[in-house]
Parts: sequence; structure tokens; C-alpha cells
Amino acid sequence: MAARTSYMPINDLTVVLTLKDRSAFTYRWMQWMEAQRFPYKILIADGGSDRAIEQHLLDRRHYPSLDYEYIRYPFDSDLHAYMTKLSDVADRVRTEFVLSADNDDLILLEPLQANLAELRERKSVHTLGPVHYWFKIRKTVKSSSELVGAGSATVEYTRDKPTVDTLLEDGDPLTRLFRVVESVYSPLIYYGIHRTADYRRINHGAVTLGFRRRVFREWYTLYVYALSGEMVLGRADRPFMLRQHDTSQSATEINPVENLANIYLLPDWSEQLYGMMGDLFQLCKEMGSAVPRHEFEERFRGAFRKQMLSWLQFRDLAERFRRFPRLYACGRWLFALYRGEAASAISPRELQANPLLQRAANFIRDYKGPHSHP
Repeated sequence: MAARTSYMPINDLTVVLTLKDRSAFTYRWMQWMEAQRFPYKILIADGGSDRAIEQHLLDRRHYPSLDYEYIRYPFDSDLHAYMTKLSDVADRVRTEFVLSADNDDLILLEPLQANLAELRERKSVHTLGPVHYWFKIRKTVKSSSELVGAGSATVEYTRDKPTVDTLLEDGDPLTRLFRVVESVYSPLIYYGIHRTADYRRINHGAVTLGFRRRVFREWYTLYVYALSGEMVLGRADRPFMLRQHDTSQSATEINPVENLANIYLLPDWSEQLYGMMGDLFQLCKEMGSAVPRHEFEERFRGAFRKQMLSWLQFRDLAERFRRFPRLYACGRWLFALYRGEAASAISPRELQANPLLQRAANFIRDYKGPHSHP
């Protein structure tokens, strides 16, 4: 492991870990961070109901190397409670940079530090998000919590395809915004390193706007980051996020009626969309943009329509071929490739040649629970 002094200072990043139960993954996440002697501040925002994990995390003897603060919030019973939690925790971040984390993903320390060093130097860049590594544990389970350790099961490792887009590095905020609106880049933005002022504005703004649909809150997050500063996304060098397939909580919590194919059928979608557009336009004005509101809204609607139509066309085609599993799988792969979301396999040989990734792979294989020490 690289010496900490290689990437000083270590006091300018905070990792915000949001929890809502699934405690099996929280134990694994904390043990992985302890194993790396993670040197940055961690804020744990717990909106779950598991009191056992609360007592565990309040006993700092379990993780003596970590600088973390555990914060108990009211139960995340709905989107408003979740957004209120994030707004509060955003005010507790005291560092220049912030990183959002889920408890089923693993952060790789050394490449994170290298990315952070670059972000310190490039003042115009507000979001830095390289491609992600992914892993999938191939075993049959009754609950996703059984996927915390692989044991003897096969684990497949992949990485995102590089999706570098120079338009996201353009100095014009509107160019960046409309590029993101029409092309998304969701995980690379959300799990990138950000400047805390942007993170705070997003989480305060979401509460003020009072989103009632999670998808609007997610869109708003992407769009404000795009407006706030230049974005370097999708590079193949220095991935620092190792994410797990089949364990996403947010994806399962979104009501099926909220998916993109049905968004136009929601009774309140137009109200929320135009509320969001108004807030984004206000941010543009604060940044000195002189674009008239009618022009801003026209360009926004055009970019938004392009993104939505591509999804609706795919869903229509997918429904036609769902009866044919192989064709359907091929179609999903082609669509992912078109949207820059396809992944490439990491061979066992390549895994062995990457000591950082191999260390994580060994941890995933050997992890057995909160009291194991792989």
C-alpha cells in the first residue's frame, strides 16, 4: 500500500455513506475501509431501522484506523425523508471535496488519491469520474445480503467501456448541461469526486423543490453537477470504484410506474419537470449566463426529448423481442453499447496483474461476516 504522504493533504475529502439497512454490506464496507487504513473523513448517514448496526458503529474500537462519524436519522420512509437526510449531512461536510458511497460498493484507495490529486490542480473541473470496475458473484441466493462474500462461487469482473466526451469539459455551462440531459452519464457523475459547494446546493435544492419522484431527484443531481463546472468522465485510467451487480437498493425502490417508459403518464411529472427547469435556469443566471428563459427552456426540452425518445424506442423494441431471450439479451447489449454503458470482461490474467484489484478480489472471496478478517 502506498504511503499516505504520497498524496498529502488527506484532510480535503469526505466520503458520505448513506445507509438504509442491508447491514451485511455495511459490515463488509467498513471492514474493507479499515483494511486499507482509509485516511479520509467518513460521514455515515443512517436512515435505516437496524439498531444493531448502530451500536456496532458507535463502538469505534471495531475500526480504530478510520476517522468516521455515525449519524442516526429518522427512518427513510419516503423520498422526502431521504432528501432531508442528505440535506442535513451535506451541511456537515467541512472538506473541499466530497464522494458519495453505497455500502455494496468498494472504494480503491490509491487510485482515488491519484484522481483527487488531479482535481486539486484543475480548478475549473468540478466533477471527476473515471470508469467503474464491476463484480458479480455467481451463486443462487434467497436474499442479496448473501452476496457479501463469494467463498467458492465464481466471481466475474468487468470494467465500463471508456466514454470520454470532450463536450463535458467545455467551458460553457449550457453546453455541458444539455449534453448530460440528452446523454445522461448517471453513475459516472453520481459516484464521481465533487466539489462540496455543488453537493450542498444539490441537496438543499432537492428539498426546496420538493421532488415526489426519485427519478427527478436523480436527474436534478446530474444536471446541477453539469452546470456547476467542467466534468472529466469515463476515462479508463485510475478507476477507484468497484461496484457490485444485483444488489442495488435504489433501483428496486423506484416504483415501476416511475421508469422512463411511463414517466409521461405520471399526473405530476410536468409540474416537477418545470420546477426543476426553473431552478436550473436560476443557477445559470447566478453564473452570469445571459440566455433568455424561453431559449433555455426550448433547448432543455429538445435535449430532454432526445434522451427520452431513445429510451422509449428501445423499450418498444424490447417488448417485441422479450419472447426471444437471446435476441433480447443481444438487443440490451447493443443498446448499452449505444449509450456508452457496455462493459468489458477482466480476464483472470489481467486480474492477477493488477495488485490493487487483486487485493479487493481476495477480500471478496474470503469475506465471511462482520467478525472475519480476510
